[in-house]
Amino acid sequence: MSDSLRETRGKLETELKEIVKKADPTEADINRYDAIEDQLQELEVQSRATAIRERYEARQAEPDTDPVPFVGINRADRPETVSDMEKAYANIRALHLGNRRAYTTGTDADVIPAQTAQELIRRLPALSAVRQAATVRQYTMTTEIPQVVNRVPIATLITEGAASQAAEGTFSKVAVKAFMTRYQSAISLEMEQDAIEPVMGEILQQHLEGHAQGWDALYTSAASTASSRTAPMGLCAGHTDMDTNLAHEINDVDTANGATVANVTIADLLATQAALPGRYRAGEKSWIMSPQLHAQIVQSTDPNSRLVFLPANTGTLQENPLSVGTILGYPVFLSDHMPAPANNAVAAILLDRQSYMIADRLQLQIVPDRVTGLGLGTTFLNTYMRSDGLWTQAERSARLVYAT
Repeated sequence: MSDSLRETRGKLETELKEIVKKADPTEADINRYDAIEDQLQELEVQSRATAIRERYEARQAEPDTDPVPFVGINRADRPETVSDMEKAYANIRALHLGNRRAYTTGTDADVIPAQTAQELIRRLPALSAVRQAATVRQYTMTTEIPQVVNRVPIATLITEGAASQAAEGTFSKVAVKAFMTRYQSAISLEMEQDAIEPVMGEILQQHLEGHAQGWDALYTSAASTASSRTAPMGLCAGHTDMDTNLAHEINDVDTANGATVANVTIADLLATQAALPGRYRAGEKSWIMSPQLHAQIVQSTDPNSRLVFLPANTGTLQENPLSVGTILGYPVFLSDHMPAPANNAVAAILLDRQSYMIADRLQLQIVPDRVTGLGLGTTFLNTYMRSDGLWTQAERSARLVYAT
């Protein structure tokens, strides 16, 4: 990051701290806080763009070298064998790894091709249902964010000379924490030298999927929303827990025909939608549900035994390329970690993007360790993520809850 960008970021971070320190931040403070976060994200994009240009220019300055033979096989001697192996690694080769150079164990500091790491980090949101449906922010330090408790009342007519209507919103604060998941893989010197790109690419892909699914399970859990929590606030936290600890009440609707997937109907989802206050019916919302419940809903039929959902005819084709389609006009994201059917367990969530925030301290970090296993000829590949999940305005969303 350039000195000017670093200086700008420092000023913005200082302004954020001043807003957070206020005992009763105004609505203008809240809006300014959001605007600063957007500016910080733009600075991060500018910084990454600058780094990319610098790496490109450095690479152009390097002398040209012949490509490393793929997995130690001479292309000229065995082209048909190479072709078969490249097909087997198609998913890794798709990660834009074409610009390869000779790898020297003694002098190379990078165990992981830069393109591989960057591409995998970019793909992280596609592996998490909640990251698609919620607001995602990045916080570089422990902080507290303002939370609206009471909004200003609806405006009424004022006669000439009368006092103005009081418009004092009230706020509370919610602490952003930083929980962590961490992996470590041991890679032998021989494997590292003989197949650096395929091996590292596959290992990193598995790390990425493991982190993404692990955090998805945490976000969709029934973990408490209390300030003393030891995990992200669960999207499927109990109704009483949320009423006790949050400033806003969640809109929960019970299933009409029992606590099993087979008994959930389109009428239950319509009732969930109808539970939203009128002022929150609009907005960017998405369904989060299990694959089993989705399969049950899309098989719904009308009184004439015709499928309710015919994507080609009814316009329910995917609008978001990472969703599986739409239900009642909202994109659907599937999570394998939604609670199992049981009394009071959450079956589906109609989540407004402003209702839940994922607060990343750091996105996926990749840290190779050559020192610890040096005597054994082993490199340890470490990856970790630090993040949190918080309900910010639950009343904008609704949940369908299994009921016996």
